[in-house]
Amino acid sequence: MKSSRKFCVLLLLFGVFAGVQAKELSRDVVGIRINTSREDVHRRLKKLGRLEREERGRQEIWTLENEPRFTSVLIGYDKGFKVRYVTAIAREGGTRMLYSDIASIKSAYPENASGHFKYTWEVKARGKTPAYFVIVMGRDPQYLTSLSIKKK
Repeated sequence: MKSSRKFCVLLLLFGVFAGVQAKELSRDVVGIRINTSREDVHRRLKKLGRLEREERGRQEIWTLENEPRFTSVLIGYDKGFKVRYVTAIAREGGTRMLYSDIASIKSAYPENASGHFKYTWEVKARGKTPAYFVIVMGRDPQYLTSLSIKKK
């Protein structure tokens, strides 16, 4: 009887820890996802800030005024003007984000050298969502300075 209780407790704990490891990676950055149309990006980001400049027709830089975590966002579009990548730059003195807020760094591909930290997760395609990467970088060993998602 005691061994079956221990087994049930172990199964319960395994389920709890498996749920922590299975945390779904972000599918968006400030509400922008891969393949979002340029019109939808503009509609969303006009609520958060303003377009600073457009570079080479398919890249934009936005300043975010109404977003506590990020100060700016860079958007890259494909030839059909659908989001190819989005990168948000952390706001100094804003709400800081831990690398682990994104997902367990144990499940990431780390590229850390000379006081710079970079973690990359690969997310497989699912339904109409294509495969993509989630990338966080920073100088601090705990807090990120940028968060990106980009099409694979």
